[in-house]
Amino acid sequence: KQWYQRRVRVVKIHGGPSGMVTNNLDYKTQYFTSRGFGVLLLDYRGSNGLGRDFRRALYGNWGVYDIDDAIAGAEFLVKSDRVDKKRLAISGGSAGGYTTMAMMTFRDYFQAGVSYFGLCDLRALSS
Repeated sequence: KQWYQRRVRVVKIHGGPSGMVTNNLDYKTQYFTSRGFGVLLLDYRGSNGLGRDFRRALYGNWGVYDIDDAIAGAEFLVKSDRVDKKRLAISGGSAGGYTTMAMMTFRDYFQAGVSYFGLCDLRALSS
């Protein structure tokens, strides 16, 4: 395997759930990339900045489309031979933490997941 295929890749899920990835300096991302990790910053369906229809796509599908899109992004890297599937992790905070926990609970794709202050009681959130 090439050197870049042996590196761990982290799929980073933004909060919101309708937040968005920006091109601003992000020290958390820089922390990982400066230590040899690859990071995929993902604007899944429902993110801001890509139009009203794209943002509204997540209505009633939170925990479905965001998870599907995270897997699709990671799978693209695997199929393009840029990463080893056995070296994939996912992380997120707030709503991204919920997506991370849901991913690790309901799907068997990522090898590790880190939820930073993730939402875990949706009933309490909705009341």
